[in-house]
Amino acid sequence: MMTSRTRGILIDITELKRAETALAGSEEKYRRLIENSHDIVYTISSDGIMTFVSPSWTDLLGHPVDQVIGKHFRCFVHPDDVEKCNEFLQLVLETGARQSGVEYRVRHADGSWLWHETKAVPLEDEAGKVIGFEGNAADITKRKAAEEALREAEERLDLSVRGTGTGLWDWMVQTGEVVFSEKWAEIVGCTLEELAPVSIDTWRRLCHPDGLRLAEELLEKHFAGETEGYECETRLKHKNGEWIWVLDRGKVFEWTDDRKPVRMVGTHMDITRRKVAEEALLRANEELKGYAHTVSHDLKAPLTAADLAAELLSIVLEGERSEGLAGNVGDAMRVIKKGIRRSLELIIDLLALAEAERAPEMDDRVDVSGVVRSILREKEVLLDDHGVRVSVDDDLGFAGMDQTHAYQLFENLIGNSIKYNDSENPEIRISSPGEAGPGTLHYLVSDNGSGIPESLLDTLFTPFVKGEQGGTGIGLSIVDKVVRLYGGEVRAYNDGGACFEFTLPTYSS
Repeated sequence: MMTSRTRGILIDITELKRAETALAGSEEKYRRLIENSHDIVYTISSDGIMTFVSPSWTDLLGHPVDQVIGKHFRCFVHPDDVEKCNEFLQLVLETGARQSGVEYRVRHADGSWLWHETKAVPLEDEAGKVIGFEGNAADITKRKAAEEALREAEERLDLSVRGTGTGLWDWMVQTGEVVFSEKWAEIVGCTLEELAPVSIDTWRRLCHPDGLRLAEELLEKHFAGETEGYECETRLKHKNGEWIWVLDRGKVFEWTDDRKPVRMVGTHMDITRRKVAEEALLRANEELKGYAHTVSHDLKAPLTAADLAAELLSIVLEGERSEGLAGNVGDAMRVIKKGIRRSLELIIDLLALAEAERAPEMDDRVDVSGVVRSILREKEVLLDDHGVRVSVDDDLGFAGMDQTHAYQLFENLIGNSIKYNDSENPEIRISSPGEAGPGTLHYLVSDNGSGIPESLLDTLFTPFVKGEQGGTGIGLSIVDKVVRLYGGEVRAYNDGGACFEFTLPTYSS
């Protein structure tokens, strides 16, 4: 009888079972993470076929998972974004590292397009061969909508700012870096390229020295927390060399922990027209004061004298004590005539001053030589009485201005040269030294007298400023107003006599 035997080997697999249990637990955790992730987890083969997608695909995009697996990813990606996705996957392959940041549109089951952002790494088999990609995609539709809304709001703001002639600036205070808007550059007549390199020094270079000092003082106060914002009226140099007025406003929006300014944002608004209007208003107020003085003094005096003379004449005519007063009748009549003549002269000049400010409806083609000849013919007797010799250039050109304004301008200058020339052999010269620039005529009216008193040079064109020889003090104000009305400039100086140099626009049809 044979006895059977059984032999075996007992192997301790405790650690293996523990590892299997741990692996199963890890796989369960991984499964739960994938199933509960709001992002889409996916794998794609190297030829672009979807090999796995998490259930969140259905939650976010509405497609059942079984309708996604086995299809090429481009079936779900917007046609305009397919190339971008291909380039992204190629980058993952080339680097062999995790890549992120590509944004693309994915088709929802209802036909709409949602924005996603993905991250991916190469997917390898057990032998280390790359067989595809794995990654996750997040829905960024709301973020993209917010970005688009912000972009549209910025565009609307930019359009609004442009409509007000306002330029924007964004200054990183610690580094000096500044971003200027195109409109800011337009204000100073440049492009951003012409201003490059752009920094806070760009603004300092263009700013008028007086305004720069004031601006930096106000900035220091704002940086010290003494003011809620910064505001300063200053001048910037335009590309054409002129100074333009700007209203500079700003506020620090970012500070360091120890309250040092980091970022400041603000605007520049061109206020040149406003400043010109303010200066014109100041001049008008000064003229109004002068007018009030004239009415109360220059006009009152001759009228008072005429009134007294008329009273005397009335007494004589009514027969009261007429015998003793009869000899004064002639004197009374002369006083009345003189008072009336003086008052009429002042009123005529005031009306001429008002007319000089009237903008013409259209510019005429004015033959300046013809205007001057006409004035000299009118003053022929006066010129002879004073023994004045006049020389005029043959061709004074054609100005684009109102005929009446041209007459007022030259009549006052020629009249002054006759009246105030105290030379023993008085001469007047009317010349055109040549064009002051394209489209601009240049004139000089001068005499050989003792010149303009130094005390009057700074106020010569102010209404009612008069020299020792009297007059209404309005004539040169008319000259100044007419020249400025047509965009010209006028200046008075002494050079062997009184000189008046000014510019007028050339006529252009």
